[in-house]
Amino acid sequence: MIILTINILLRIFTNSFYYERGGGEFGIGIDERIHPRGAVNFILKNNLKGRILNDLNHGSWFIWELRYPVFIDGRLEVMKEKFFEKYCKSFSEGGILKLIEEYKPDMIIFDYSYPEALFWDRDLKSNPLWRIIYWDDKSVIFAHKDFAPFIEKINFMKVIKEMGIDTNLSEEKVWSILKMKRKNKFIDYLEGFYKRRENDFYLLKMAFYSYLSLEFKCSEILYLEALKRNLKFRKIIYFNLGSIYFFTGRYDKALYCYNMVLKEDPNEKRAIEIIKMIKEMKNF
Repeated sequence: MIILTINILLRIFTNSFYYERGGGEFGIGIDERIHPRGAVNFILKNNLKGRILNDLNHGSWFIWELRYPVFIDGRLEVMKEKFFEKYCKSFSEGGILKLIEEYKPDMIIFDYSYPEALFWDRDLKSNPLWRIIYWDDKSVIFAHKDFAPFIEKINFMKVIKEMGIDTNLSEEKVWSILKMKRKNKFIDYLEGFYKRRENDFYLLKMAFYSYLSLEFKCSEILYLEALKRNLKFRKIIYFNLGSIYFFTGRYDKALYCYNMVLKEDPNEKRAIEIIKMIKEMKNF
């Protein structure tokens, strides 16, 4: 039991325990990847004093750190059942538009990683009255067109450049990353006892949001960066890269990525169907 306990503690100290579970960070203080500190700092830095419409996940943190009135937070006994029901119904087609009409916010802020948030995201992106002014691995901020006109609509590529990610990838470099071999699982496991692992799973969240925003180049770069860092979930990474290459007409790369998906999961029917489709289209 003592040996087992020591082994577990070592993997906690190196962050491997959390890494293997897809997130979390060992240490003291506030976990920057869990809380919307980036969005708060952006609002304070730019002195954005406007009416906020936020999701439940952001409300309590905004009350504590931002000190602005919020739309909703975790105190559901205060919010009451009728209001909470209205909030839940907004996660449907056109639902956020009804809240906008009633509450007339200047900013809409939410965690885009939850499936239900995609209803808000889709309706706002298709509405010319709203623009994205902030985006990170935790939050996205939409602003009304008449609010804070000094802040331009966000440039996705500029954001990832500021993160220090290489955006100038030649064809040769892209292929070299796509063909990188997975690290030996046993060696990878042993390294977990003495080598610190960084929680880089935020790359996958940002890559997926870029993909949904049709920022395919940005999404491609983020997924390739995830491969470089030997992140887990290789099946998802290769599948989404395959989709990017398919939609942008780079069928040789798409075919390679979908074949890599089948290496991870030989029974992935969607990959099998798309490979068949590509071969029929291009006579590969």
